[in-house]
Amino acid sequence: MDTYRSQLSNLHKHCTIRLYEALKNCGLAVAAPKGAFYLYPSFYPYSKQLKSLGIYTSRQLSRWLIEECGVAALPGSVFGEDDEGVRGGRYRLRMATSYLYFKDQERYTRGYELLSHALDGGANATIKLPLLEKAIVAIENAVAKLKNV
Repeated sequence: MDTYRSQLSNLHKHCTIRLYEALKNCGLAVAAPKGAFYLYPSFYPYSKQLKSLGIYTSRQLSRWLIEECGVAALPGSVFGEDDEGVRGGRYRLRMATSYLYFKDQERYTRGYELLSHALDGGANATIKLPLLEKAIVAIENAVAKLKNV
């Protein structure tokens, strides 16, 4: 059981840190992860562009991201963030990295291979996660669209 926990911990850490760094590089406001596989980025730095697109809430932002950019994220308002209040809450989302490993059945057929690789390489393992990289490109494209507004 300790081996399994260690493998999962390394995998989640790698994935979460990779996405965190990508979000920061895009200019989004996001707190450093303290565990698990959730990140809470705020698109507030792009509020002017979002407003010009008619996007005023995290729910509207979440819908725009999935429809226009293929990025799935939950609106912060469903977790109690105030879309009318403080600047960070208005455009805050919740992103989970736990589904960015493999698609559907591939998750089960390649999952153990991934866990084994995460354990063998420890915290410095180079773990290849094509879905994660694809998600990062989609987020970068979304931010590029906002910059061009």
